[in-house]
Amino acid sequence: MNKIVLVGMPGSGKSKIISELKNEFKTLIVDDFVDEIYKKNGKAYKKIIKEFGKKVSSDDGIDKKKLSKLVLDNRDNLEILNSIVHPLIQDEISKDYQIVEMPIINSKHINYKFDKYIKLTDNREICKLRLINKRNVNPLKADLILDLFTEPLGFVYDLEIESNKLLKDINLIKKLTK
Repeated sequence: MNKIVLVGMPGSGKSKIISELKNEFKTLIVDDFVDEIYKKNGKAYKKIIKEFGKKVSSDDGIDKKKLSKLVLDNRDNLEILNSIVHPLIQDEISKDYQIVEMPIINSKHINYKFDKYIKLTDNREICKLRLINKRNVNPLKADLILDLFTEPLGFVYDLEIESNKLLKDINLIKKLTK
């Protein structure tokens, strides 16, 4: 069975597709995994505190809003964070998942390998509006978040799906896993 990855900008509909597929396939939502490794006993917690200090911690673990501000304000901080988090993500992905949902497929630190690559596309402004309305992000921060998600040059996806056609194309994704 193929291992496929579902990528796309925040607000492009990845979560909607995963919610339709998770009952049939072993899925990994990378954001949920990151939430786990950010907890006080998580694999990334101590490393992140060592790099960024206690100012990014909360009672439960890493405060994603505080860390996000540091990363959005300074691209060097993003590289440091990626060097901590991406190897842990790679280890988790290497387990027996059929479908992995993640925002990006490459990093300076890791080049993720999958059998099939699916990209969700949508108009940047629509994704921005979804971030503002569904995640309560201010417009400036939404732009900064979307600016972080760039594609590898010349990368060819096995399937590109427009977000407004999500439910119709779920059967195509199911076929790619075989």
